[in-house]
Amino acid sequence: IQVFGLDGESKRRIGEAGQGEGQFSSPGGVAVADDGSLFVADFYNQRVQKLEADGTFIRQWGTTGEPGRGAGEFIYPTDVTLSKDETFYVADGYANRVQVFSPKGDFVRKWGGPFAMGLYGPFNGWFTTATGITTGPQGRVFVADFYNDRIQVFSAEGDFLTAFGESGDGPGEFG
Repeated sequence: IQVFGLDGESKRRIGEAGQGEGQFSSPGGVAVADDGSLFVADFYNQRVQKLEADGTFIRQWGTTGEPGRGAGEFIYPTDVTLSKDETFYVADGYANRVQVFSPKGDFVRKWGGPFAMGLYGPFNGWFTTATGITTGPQGRVFVADFYNDRIQVFSAEGDFLTAFGESGDGPGEFG
């Protein structure tokens, strides 16, 4: 991970390739907490890591190199976001779901398809590869649903609210 100043000047690098603490194998999305700590989706290592702002390892969720469908396990996590209260949400890419953790790091809930067990589909609340995630100012959760060519919107509790986008290359279309 490279850190830049607002002027575009490179400040430092965090981590290196590998499976150890604070190392990455294709880091994806990064969320920054108010205290400067980082939450990093570590795609090929099947985990999410939390680091101090200087890159010092704090903890991880998921088992390094082992994909899983259970709570707190991941199948190629792609992105992570923090809400205002520092609850964090993980786009669990190829598990086709979202996982939610409390500010203390405890598993809270998961959603996406039946029982959030990795089944994919085009239905509301289901995903076919969740690739990006963010929270809005009203606490809503926006999830990029890659192969369904749409963005789905949920309440903070995981209730489906709406979706937008469709396949194509025109206005409002993804593809």
